[in-house]
Amino acid sequence: MLQMVLSGGMGLLVAAMLLMFVRVTMVSQQLTTDQHNAELIAWRPMHRLADNLRKAQIYGSQMISAGTATTVTIYDDTSGNTSYYWLDSIAIPHTLNRTRGLATQTLATGMTSLQFTYYLATGKTPAQGACWVTTANPHAPTTAELPNVVAVGITITMPLDGSTRTMTSVVRLRNGSRSISGQ
Repeated sequence: MLQMVLSGGMGLLVAAMLLMFVRVTMVSQQLTTDQHNAELIAWRPMHRLADNLRKAQIYGSQMISAGTATTVTIYDDTSGNTSYYWLDSIAIPHTLNRTRGLATQTLATGMTSLQFTYYLATGKTPAQGACWVTTANPHAPTTAELPNVVAVGITITMPLDGSTRTMTSVVRLRNGSRSISGQ
C-alpha cells in the first residue's frame, strides 16, 4: 500500500513537471513569435521606403529634388518626375505616404516618427576610413549639397504592443560610386 501511495505521488510529481515544461515551452514559443511579428510589422515600412529610395534616378545632376528631416523628394525618372515621401502626422493613426503627381498612396500605417539623414561621399575607400559624412545640416541638405548626396539614412519608429520599435537603415543611391561610398 505504501509503495502504491509513493509511486502514485511520484507519478503525479513527474506529470506536474512535464506539464510545467510544456507550459514553459509554449510561453517561450509565443514570446518568440510575438517578437518576430513585432519586428516584421516595423520592418515592412522600412523596407518599402528603402526600396523606393533605392530606385531614385538621376535627373540633371542629382537624384534628390528636396529633403528635410521628415520628408524627401526623389526623381523617378530622367524626365524630372518626382515622388514625395512624408509622414502624415495629422491622420490617426499616422501614415507614411508617397505622392506622385496628384496621386497619394499610403505605404504604411501606424508609424509614429520618420527621420531622414543625408550623406556625402568623402572620397575615401572603406579601407581608408569613413566613406560618408553627413551634410552640413544632417537632416536638411542645402541646394548646393543635393547633387552630391550619395546616401540617405532612414529612421522610423513604430508602436507595437505597448512598446516601440525603432529601425534604422541607410540607402546608397545610384550616384554613389561603390569604390568611394562603401560596398
